[in-house]
Amino acid sequence: MNPLKLKSWIGRHVRESTVHIQRLQPASDLKVVFCVDGPRNGQSAGLRGYRIAEALRPLGWRSIVIPPQLDLSQRQRILKAEQPQILVLQSSRPLLNRPQLYPEQICVYDLDDADFLDPRDEAKQAVMNCATGSRAAIAGSHYIANFLKQYCQQVEVIWTGSTPLKYSQSPVKENPPIICWACANPHAMHEEASLIQEIMMGISGNLRCQFWLIGVQDLKKGEIFVQPMVDRGIPCKVFPFMPYNKLLDTLRSVSVGLAPLVIEKSPFSAGKSFGKVLAYLNTYTTVVASDCVEHPLFFRSGDNGILVSSLSEWVESVEFLLSNPHKSQHMAEKARADYETRLSTEEAAKRTDQLFRQVLNLS
Repeated sequence: MNPLKLKSWIGRHVRESTVHIQRLQPASDLKVVFCVDGPRNGQSAGLRGYRIAEALRPLGWRSIVIPPQLDLSQRQRILKAEQPQILVLQSSRPLLNRPQLYPEQICVYDLDDADFLDPRDEAKQAVMNCATGSRAAIAGSHYIANFLKQYCQQVEVIWTGSTPLKYSQSPVKENPPIICWACANPHAMHEEASLIQEIMMGISGNLRCQFWLIGVQDLKKGEIFVQPMVDRGIPCKVFPFMPYNKLLDTLRSVSVGLAPLVIEKSPFSAGKSFGKVLAYLNTYTTVVASDCVEHPLFFRSGDNGILVSSLSEWVESVEFLLSNPHKSQHMAEKARADYETRLSTEEAAKRTDQLFRQVLNLS
């Protein structure tokens, strides 16, 4: 056997063995299997897959997670052994996440990104196939839900949640205060990146601050991006994409987190929900966000964050927070409390549990 094929075969079977280890958990009349679309991390697969599966167990579910590397025969072997009531297909990006491949299963499709806006016809068709072939669908935002409702009768909006950190006291923020933009790949979000530069260049030179850019794939590009700010005398740091726990540790020092979405020029952004905003909220980082998509459904501007619609509002809001650190801290504390009740993994799991029971006519 080709060495690369052998390595792949070994990897798949090692991963399958870890799935069977999950099957050692207590028996239950309620069983669900998640076919996730990526690794266990701070992105969709981790937050909407692995962590939801774990959080469903105290609610009475026996939950198993199948990693995307497993082939069809491995998946079928696990499903035959497990006999779940529900099979969750997380996104249509993995080619094996197709309801048509599992005709005996009740499928629930989970979509957290606007993949139907992909210019490739096959990508949009994959989303439509998953939606039409599933008994129900979970949407990460109302924008995504509105699309899915054309193809699936039962669609529920469930925001991505994360696990609240435990603190003995609120994190101590650095001085001068840090303004941050955390993004999975800032340079792929061209419109938002340009807006961030304009915001930072517009802040009054009389206000002391720092700027951190988190999540770059190319550190050199990141350094070029912040150079105009450095030239203005703003200390800057550039961080690569990092594991989620490290991101949370890094954000503990940050005072203001920026969450721009330019949906007028970047339609894909319209499908976003909270993303790295979850990390801001978890670390008592005051959020300034675009007044669009899901943001107005969570933030009460001036109370638990600030919503803005224009460049001048962005600049004025950041300057206000820099000039009023106590008010900024008060907003962060309110947002953190709201996050625990509305955007935690536990809350997302409760809503997922309710949907599953509706699908099975148990509620």
